[in-house]
Amino acid sequence: MMATLALSCAREPAPDHESSETGFKTIHYKVQVSSYADSKATTADNDTKYVFQATDALYVSSTDPESGNLQLFGVLTLIYGSGETTAYFEGDLVGVNEFEPASSTPVTVTLVSANDRIHTTGGGKLTGTSYPSNEYATSLADAVEKYSNFTCNTTFGNTRITLTQQSTFLVFTVSFKRAEVAVSTPVTAKVFNNSEATPIWQNVINAAALGSGRSRVDFVLAFPGGSTSLTDAELSVIWGNGANDHKEFVIGDKDLAINNYYTVSRSTIDLGNPFHIRAKEEGTTNVTFKYTKTTGGIQYICYDLGVDDWTDYDGNALALSKDYVVYFKGTRADCDCVGATQLFTANQVCYVGGNITSLLADPTQLAANAFRSAFSNGTCEDKVTTPAEVNWVDIDSTDPLILPSFTSAECYREMFRNCSSLTTVPDLPATTVSPRCYWNMFRLCTGLTTASGVLPATTLAEDCYRELFRQCTNLTSAPMLPAPTLAVRSYRQMFAGCTSLLSVTCLATDISAENCTYQWMSGAKNNSACKFYKASTMGVSVSGGWTRGDTGILSNWQVSDYPTTP
Repeated sequence: MMATLALSCAREPAPDHESSETGFKTIHYKVQVSSYADSKATTADNDTKYVFQATDALYVSSTDPESGNLQLFGVLTLIYGSGETTAYFEGDLVGVNEFEPASSTPVTVTLVSANDRIHTTGGGKLTGTSYPSNEYATSLADAVEKYSNFTCNTTFGNTRITLTQQSTFLVFTVSFKRAEVAVSTPVTAKVFNNSEATPIWQNVINAAALGSGRSRVDFVLAFPGGSTSLTDAELSVIWGNGANDHKEFVIGDKDLAINNYYTVSRSTIDLGNPFHIRAKEEGTTNVTFKYTKTTGGIQYICYDLGVDDWTDYDGNALALSKDYVVYFKGTRADCDCVGATQLFTANQVCYVGGNITSLLADPTQLAANAFRSAFSNGTCEDKVTTPAEVNWVDIDSTDPLILPSFTSAECYREMFRNCSSLTTVPDLPATTVSPRCYWNMFRLCTGLTTASGVLPATTLAEDCYRELFRQCTNLTSAPMLPAPTLAVRSYRQMFAGCTSLLSVTCLATDISAENCTYQWMSGAKNNSACKFYKASTMGVSVSGGWTRGDTGILSNWQVSDYPTTP
């Protein structure tokens, strides 16, 4: 918060006191304070500026640098600007023992309020700042109003000062299954720090509704004294009377900087992170899951729709509001998406996340074709026809889709082919791959702009990464390719048609396998801004090395050795 001070310093005896009797001198003071966007905590929705309240006041003080005794103090009241980001304060300061401040006199300015709960007072003076260990705020805005500590150390003669938010805020959201904790159930919450047996804070909070299948408690704690470190911190919640009606959540180590807030979200729901679909957009997203046929069923949970336990899915559409989540688990050996049946359809974009093997009877076994064409509109055996566009599938990088670290033949072939709405690729963690396992996996995913990371497999199989990113026209960066020896057609047409590609790192030293890089860069961007990083032992345009052109390194690309050390 920036503040501009307009000063008026008429010196006269304090009201009701004779200067010769009390030794006090009254100094009239006017202050204009304006707040700016550098205050991250706020009392106004969707506004990063501090909005002044009618009860706000400024406490101004100065101490003698030698004795430490108070030599100037007083409270200025808000006279104009309530509800605004600029306000005017005015009032009388008291000079102790006839003290008259010079322009260079150090002063401290603190914003206070009738709603202020951290500043203690006595004799018209601020005596300390402390957060009550048995209180909490119901929202960040509530916390800022009650527990802010805006201060400034400046000099009396300054006309422009900066008030800094010294508090940091910890925002807690804990969600429960409705069967555990119903709405209005009292929940005792405790926060421990540094493995101490005594909590640094505790209170009882009533659970509130969260969707139609869950409940939650929300509370905000403030740390007013500047930056704070939490070590081995823990949150404990207790409800009901049973021995199992409690849960401990690790907060861990956190460095809390001033003028910031930190969100701690925890849940008693522990499903092992199964595959799930989350509605991304406003309005109603109708999701129809297709994996319900033949030898096995599918079950789902959707707390937001009131489905609190695993329930057989009947094939009907699920109407999801934004951020509603539906979890799935299955009992089949594979999802059998070869053909025209993908895992699900939707009328709006959805995020897919969690461990996809929750759909299998045995998550340690991956059958051939297990998730082939899972999110695309079918596979194309003629290798010419393009499946219809899919515009309802995406991945949130904070809740990624998890694929196993093993593969089987064609298990992910064409998995996302022509999913134009996909903006994030899942990690492909397999270190040993199977034939055709990732063939065409992201072909025509025009929403992809980056695929940074590493394809860690060092032992390749035929066609394993064939046409992996073909026609991803907005892709600018490729994953690192560390495999030293390529396999038959392993990188064939891998980046063909990638008209925005700027960088490729390939550490192969043996590219002699049949068609292993055939047209792998055909139709890709080709100018001097593009960079190719190679193994230092590989030459260019020499026997056994890289050639120039569609099947090697494009003619206008710059070439550098990949460094062996950062």
